[in-house]
Amino acid sequence: MNKYINSLTLSYFRSLGRNYDLYELKSLLGLQQNQLDKLIMELKKEGYIAYDDFELKITNKGILHLIANNQIDLSVENSEYNYKHINNSELLSLDKPYVPKEFLTKI
Repeated sequence: MNKYINSLTLSYFRSLGRNYDLYELKSLLGLQQNQLDKLIMELKKEGYIAYDDFELKITNKGILHLIANNQIDLSVENSEYNYKHINNSELLSLDKPYVPKEFLTKI
């Protein structure tokens, strides 16, 4: 298989963790079942993925492979983002329409 498909597969396992679905992966990559089996065996042989409690997961070597190829953005690692410029106390209700200041003067 080519390196691009390998990287996509590793990214898929990294992002979904134990919630992966091989049928979904096969559909996303546009592969046939025998091609997917070959891809998984190849990644397993290289040590990028491994079985853990009868489930596939990406290994540290697989994560390092993604980092080495600049396919992981480490700055966006957390699932929660820090919104410094949004003040929750000033949020407007969605029930009222938003009218910008001096809206009528711009017409």
